[in-house]
Amino acid sequence: MAGLTSIHSSAPAKFILFGEHAVVYGEPALAAPLTSMRAHATISATYPKDLSGLLITADDICLRCQYGELTPTHPIAATIRKVMQVTGISREPRAHLSLKSAIPVGAGLGSSAATSTAITHALSRFLQHKLSANEVSDLVFEVEKLQHGTPSGIDNTVIAHEQTIFFTKTKKPEFIKLVRPLTFLIADSGERSSTRETIAGVRERYTKQRKKYQTWFDDMGTITRAARTAVSHGDSELLGTLMLRNQEILQAIGVSSPSLDRLVKAALHAGVSGAKLSGSGAGGHIIAPVHQGQADHVISRLRAAGARNIFLTELHANTHDS
Repeated sequence: MAGLTSIHSSAPAKFILFGEHAVVYGEPALAAPLTSMRAHATISATYPKDLSGLLITADDICLRCQYGELTPTHPIAATIRKVMQVTGISREPRAHLSLKSAIPVGAGLGSSAATSTAITHALSRFLQHKLSANEVSDLVFEVEKLQHGTPSGIDNTVIAHEQTIFFTKTKKPEFIKLVRPLTFLIADSGERSSTRETIAGVRERYTKQRKKYQTWFDDMGTITRAARTAVSHGDSELLGTLMLRNQEILQAIGVSSPSLDRLVKAALHAGVSGAKLSGSGAGGHIIAPVHQGQADHVISRLRAAGARNIFLTELHANTHDS
C-alpha cells in the first residue's frame, strides 16, 4: 500500500494575539504560529512481527495501542480515519505511527490541532497522497469539532498554513504581511483548562445576557481590526495598548483567572506596553510585546509572579500578500 519506508512531519503551536471567544460569534481574530514549539509524527513501515495493522505510540501520554483499539471519537483515531477517507484507503496500513509533542495540553497553544496536523501530513504522504494546506486545515477542523464542540477554526488554519492570519469564520483567511519583525514574550501560568468547557461557559452566559455580550464581542472586533494594522506595521506600543483593552473585555466575559491577571500585572510593572491572556483562558498563558533588551527584566518579574515557563517568539517580516 505504501511505497515509502518512513515519513516524519511536524506542526507548530499557535498563539492568539486578539479576538479569542469573539471569533466564535463572527468577529475577527489575529493569530500566529509558534514555530519553535512543535508536535511531531513519524510513520514507519518497520513493525513488530506479532502485530498487524497500524501501531500507535505516544510516550508523552503513555499510549501504545493499535488503531482499532481506539474509540472512534478519539482525536488520533478520528484523524487517521479522516485521512484514510480522503485518500481513498479502506484499511489502515501495516505501520508504526510514533507521536511526540513539546506543546503543553490545555494551555491554549493549539496542542490538539498541531498533533492532528502532524499526523495528517505524515500519514497522507506515507500513503502517497500529499494534501494541500487547505485540505489539511479542513480535515483537522473536523477533528477539532469532535474535541471542542464549536471551535472557531482558527487553530487548524494557523497551524496548517504556518502563517500569521486575520481570521473571520465566514471569510477566507487573510495572511498578514509584516514590514518589520515583532517579538512577543509568552508566559505559562501552569493552570490547565478545557477549551470545550470554557467555550461552553461563554455560550451559556451569552445566551442569558445576549445584548451585553454582543457589545463586548463587537468591541473586541474593533480592537482586532486596529491590531491588524499595528501588526503589519510592527507597532508594538499600539499593540500593547490594544491588548490591555482586549484583556479588560476577556476579564468581563469571565475567562481570565487570578493567575493570568497576576502575570499581566507583573508584565506591566516590568515596563511592557500591554499584555493579555491568549487562548480560551481559565488558565494557559499570557502574551506581551517586548523590545530588544527588555526581555530579561520582564522574564524576571514574571517568574517572581509565578510563571512556570517563559519564552520568546518572533514574527518575522515577510512578503506574503495581505
